Amino acid sequence: MIVALVGGGPATRPRLRAQLDRLPDRVRARVTPVPAAPPAVVLRALADLARRAAENGEGIAVVPGDLVASDRLVLDVLDDPRATDRLLVSAAAPGPADGVRCAGAVVVGAASARHELGPAATHTSLATVAVTAADVATAAAAWDEAATVGARWEGDGAQLAVVALVRAGLPVTAVPAEPYVGARTPDALPTAQALDEDDLAWRQASRSGDGVWSTFVLRPISRRVSRRAVRAGLTPNQVTVVGFLLALTAAGLIAAGNVGTVVAGALLLQVSLVLDCVDGEIARSTRRFSSFGAWLDLATDRVKEYAVLAAVAVAGSDLWPLAVAAIGLQLTRHMADYAFADTVLALWRRAAPDTRPFADGTAPPAAASSGDRLGTPTGRGPVHWVKQAIHMQIGERWLVLSVGLLVGTVVGGPAVALVAYLTLVGAGLAWVLAGWALRTLTNPRRRTPLPPGPGRVVAALRDDGLLDRGRPARRPTAWVLPLLVTAAEGGMLLLGPLLADRDALSWAFAWAFVVAWHRYDVFYRARGGRTPVPRWVARAGGGWLVRLAVLVAGAATDQLGWLLPAGALYLALVYVPESLLRANPRATVPWRRPSLGVLRKSVRRAVAVPVARGLMRVTRPRRLALVAGLPDTEENSLVTAVALADRYPGAVVLVANDPARARVALDRVAALVGRPADRVRVVPKRGLATFRTFVRAELVCYTHGLYDSPRPVGRRLHVNLWHGTGPKWNANANFAQRIGAQAHSASSPLWGHEAIRALSLGADTRLVAGNPRQDVVAAARDRGRLAGLGLDPARPLVVWLPTFRSSRSAGLVGLHEGEPLTAAAGAAFAAAATRHGVQLVAKPHRLDSELFTSLGVRVLTDDDVDRAGMTLYELLGQAAGLLSDYSSGWLDLLDRDISIGLYVPDLETYRRERGLNRPDLGVAAGGLLLDAGDADDFFADVATGRVWHAAGRRACAERIELIDVAPGRRADRMLAELAQLAVDLFGDDLGLPAQREPATSS
Repeated sequence: MIVALVGGGPATRPRLRAQLDRLPDRVRARVTPVPAAPPAVVLRALADLARRAAENGEGIAVVPGDLVASDRLVLDVLDDPRATDRLLVSAAAPGPADGVRCAGAVVVGAASARHELGPAATHTSLATVAVTAADVATAAAAWDEAATVGARWEGDGAQLAVVALVRAGLPVTAVPAEPYVGARTPDALPTAQALDEDDLAWRQASRSGDGVWSTFVLRPISRRVSRRAVRAGLTPNQVTVVGFLLALTAAGLIAAGNVGTVVAGALLLQVSLVLDCVDGEIARSTRRFSSFGAWLDLATDRVKEYAVLAAVAVAGSDLWPLAVAAIGLQLTRHMADYAFADTVLALWRRAAPDTRPFADGTAPPAAASSGDRLGTPTGRGPVHWVKQAIHMQIGERWLVLSVGLLVGTVVGGPAVALVAYLTLVGAGLAWVLAGWALRTLTNPRRRTPLPPGPGRVVAALRDDGLLDRGRPARRPTAWVLPLLVTAAEGGMLLLGPLLADRDALSWAFAWAFVVAWHRYDVFYRARGGRTPVPRWVARAGGGWLVRLAVLVAGAATDQLGWLLPAGALYLALVYVPESLLRANPRATVPWRRPSLGVLRKSVRRAVAVPVARGLMRVTRPRRLALVAGLPDTEENSLVTAVALADRYPGAVVLVANDPARARVALDRVAALVGRPADRVRVVPKRGLATFRTFVRAELVCYTHGLYDSPRPVGRRLHVNLWHGTGPKWNANANFAQRIGAQAHSASSPLWGHEAIRALSLGADTRLVAGNPRQDVVAAARDRGRLAGLGLDPARPLVVWLPTFRSSRSAGLVGLHEGEPLTAAAGAAFAAAATRHGVQLVAKPHRLDSELFTSLGVRVLTDDDVDRAGMTLYELLGQAAGLLSDYSSGWLDLLDRDISIGLYVPDLETYRRERGLNRPDLGVAAGGLLLDAGDADDFFADVATGRVWHAAGRRACAERIELIDVAPGRRADRMLAELAQLAVDLFGDDLGLPAQREPATSS
């Protein structure tokens, strides 16, 4: 995210800048100062930054330099996982030039010195706004227009930027400053500095809208547990899993049916419910949000509730009819919630923003002047709490089950719990349906067609399956259909077995369970902005009408005894695997048919990662560093190993498939960079002894993962050196594996962050300066060594370094990406090189199936380079020019004064088949792209010692924000940044110096 820091005075700006510098790594914040200037100049600068953010695929934030805000508020605006634009507002009385109007939580009007809002203003804008990546292009256009319209205006440029966003129709969410401190005056500094934010954060951690039982009983307990859980280092997802396992244990105890086990199970349910509060409180108080965590919480809530209903049925006698009715009734209730309250009613409550032209500064019409006091509690008296109780939220439902089970141990048995559950849930359903029907019939918008978005959600909730024609619901009254078809299927699941085969009722419950999973999944995906359920999954499940017809036919022919278990199993196989695979929204890569190799590696990882993490938990880390590269001669790993041997006080171990070859390559690299390698011990990768070293090491560095790359536990730091982070998107190459390292090495922060997004398990993975192999490039000075390759040291050399388009053996990497290079291109380059007296050699990727013999260019293999006693990056360091493409190798020479040309005739195909990082190669390196027609100019410049398109090379380095490090100091810089990261993580610099050189950009 680009953070534009606009203006500011000496009293407020230093504190604010420090707050921005402390933003979590996952924000990827890069602060860009925008000097105080007339509004048009500020707006134009913001538009330029927004366009750059759009090219990078990231968001932008505008922060006025005079902002005084609690740390928590800065995080609430700039570090929110929800994909919404956000504006910081205060409940202080607004002035005529800084007011905003909020409807619900949305900003629908804004004032400035040139735009009136009058009495419609509900809040004061603090002009601190974050715009998501999806909206930055719109923001850029809006700010450009505002700069043109207000070319001669005076006033607050940051507030005018807010007005422009609102007038552009962007859905800006209001973030209330209260109860924290937020203002645009230095007078607020003492209050902000005196506030105990941690204590206040815990008091604010409870979710709003809880039911009676959760609010008055569970939350006071859960807040105490949450504080202890945070001190113990537990994550929200870990607490969710523990609560889930406790609920399943409770279900098992209840199913046993003994008085003692039922009482224990009923009490354990409430313990699980307390943990269900704890996970959210930890997430909110520590800001450990994730879409996967939200999905996990929702999914486990449904599974454990239905598991308990099944357990009660097992514990009693002939209670399956009540259990089937209970799951059907609760699912119908939720479908009504989702289709009406969360979709249609939310739409009706949404106020239209003031989208008049930016030049119109008059007050809004009276009809648009109403607003809400954001965050003001209303109706919190007895009536409110009675309504909350009637709604039967999860706390009340679980209370009914627990109390019913306890009463049942005295009189009535387990049936008491199910009867009470059905009665109260049914009453709650009747209450809300009556209210919602009345709202629908009396709302003047009931005949207004639904917009496509809400219409698609309502249509998806119907689950038409084979009959789905892909059309969104048109009328708001269509919200009734999802609950009607859900009730019809649930009713048939109950009546069919009752009339035909009561022994099949348990399988009817299983059928209902699977269908409920699917229906919840449909809505959770829509609410979380995730990939919708694929049409083939919906059609394979038949849809509600097909399933209903199957149930009717089975009941009529007395075939439910086998049909219900077979159907439940079939539906589970259709719905559940795809749902689980797509549960994590970070898995954004295209679906590929799994091979046996993929499945084998996935199974191995599922076993190996928990084993490795478990061993780390019980093993104290040693002052030991382990380094691994793939291949064994990968120079990022070799340079890292010798740098550690020079600076790290502990033992250094290099892992290799071929230790002898790795030793030779290590000594060669050590001699080049002038560092000793005798402290590095080279060991074979295979073997329990090496795995034990991996578990014990406090520092692990690898290039392509190691032992399935688990997230380290305890005082351990793992680093993904990778093999150079270039322009190509990496998730397609490693879609079955996420790397658990806490740090990722790269030369470009922008493309490095893209690699982190594609490869890393954690969004908070720190980017550190790389690549260490650049130290070899800087050390390559002896041109006489080129003679070992049959090259003339006196003549200029160009190396052609293409990435592979098709692969011989690339593990999970796609075998075909882009288009093969043509003989015509090779001939053009070879002829131009010969014409100008330049030596041209091609060095294919080691996995490339194309050896380039047809290109008419001399080809060097890894073995050729090895026999000459050289390394690849030593060869590149001797080159006067480089031809490349999507490879990362050219980035390692971008800070050198040599000619670099990128030959990418298949750019569109490669972009489509493999994918490119943002900013796109065509945007970031447009000045370096060449075709065969440019060959003569390129080789002429190399021959005469000029740099081909030097301005394009400098522009590319600036555009990707190339990290500038003194030649030969890449490894040192990386180790210094790793030391600082270790201090930040666990207060220990691993014996490495924590200080580092100041970062600059080329």
